[in-house]
Amino acid sequence: MICQPINFKASEGAVGLILWFERTESVFSRSNCTENYKLLIKKYCPRTEVQKMEDELYHLTVKGNDIKTYVRRFLELATLCPTMVPNTEKHIEAFIGGLPRSIKGNVTASKP
Repeated sequence: MICQPINFKASEGAVGLILWFERTESVFSRSNCTENYKLLIKKYCPRTEVQKMEDELYHLTVKGNDIKTYVRRFLELATLCPTMVPNTEKHIEAFIGGLPRSIKGNVTASKP
């Protein structure tokens, strides 16, 4: 706490947490903190958890007609799992893949 890291507000969600980790690690790296305190992401975001998020992104679909929740979660997971959507084309492809068939046709016809 002597290093004065920025406080995390839980309302920021998973993406906010990752950004907070990165900002905090940046503060630690500029200070004389021990190595144990510098590796927050490795400690609190183990590879097994990242794999769960990647799997969720791969299988993410719209539930009912709740597109707003789908879009929010898709964007969170795409930010947290950048290797799953490495470029704009893959990002769009993955997003369209989770849409219901009735909407998917309209979206692909518009050639996003």
